[in-house]
Amino acid sequence: MASTSRGAHSTPRASLHPSLKDASGKPVPGLGAAALQQGRKAAANILRDLHGEARLPFRYFDKGSMATIGRKRAVAQIGRWHLSGYFAWLMWLFVHLILLVGFRNRLMVMREWIWAFFTRERSARLITGDTDAPTWNPQRIEVADARHGD
Repeated sequence: MASTSRGAHSTPRASLHPSLKDASGKPVPGLGAAALQQGRKAAANILRDLHGEARLPFRYFDKGSMATIGRKRAVAQIGRWHLSGYFAWLMWLFVHLILLVGFRNRLMVMREWIWAFFTRERSARLITGDTDAPTWNPQRIEVADARHGD
């Protein structure tokens, strides 16, 4: 890939579109945590607009990244810390459970994870659509002798 004049730390995706950078020019990753930060700042700026105040620039705060890479293994980068292995996997489990909304959701997900861990069965909830469902197909109905009020 050709190098750009935007700097050595610029990712190819971030250099394609200027809105993927914050006010300081730092690339913003396409992750949920970054989207939440952007959404909060956008909402705050909308409120500022409604009150006639100047908008504040968005500055991305990197909270880190985590990913599972296998059974009882994960990698995590939080600031300058790089973790991997079993401890990173436990952190990944804890963080994902905490970020779920509601006690019942946490309990259900934990139950599914425990079941999958001990049975080695993987479950997936996929929204694929119903192929047998009728599609919306509007049809024009013409009535020759209809009068208003009949």
